[in-house]
Amino acid sequence: MLLEETPSHEELDRSRAKFLRMMADNDAQLESLFGKYDASNGDQAVLQTIRGALNRRRYIQNLVRDVEKALA
Repeated sequence: MLLEETPSHEELDRSRAKFLRMMADNDAQLESLFGKYDASNGDQAVLQTIRGALNRRRYIQNLVRDVEKALA
C-alpha cells in the first residue's frame, strides 16, 4: 500500500483485528509479569519490564483508536 492510498474498509478491519490480538497478547504478558513481580517482593527489573509492557499497551490502544476513528 502506498502512503497516498486510503486504506480500504477491509484493510482497516484486518488492522483492527491484528491490533486487538496484539493487545490481548500484551495483556496476558502483563498478567504474568504482575504475578512475577508479586512473587519477587518488588524486583525492580520486573517492574521495569512491566512499565515497558504498559507503554506498549498504550501504543496499541492508540493504534486501535485511530483505526476505529478511520472506520467511523
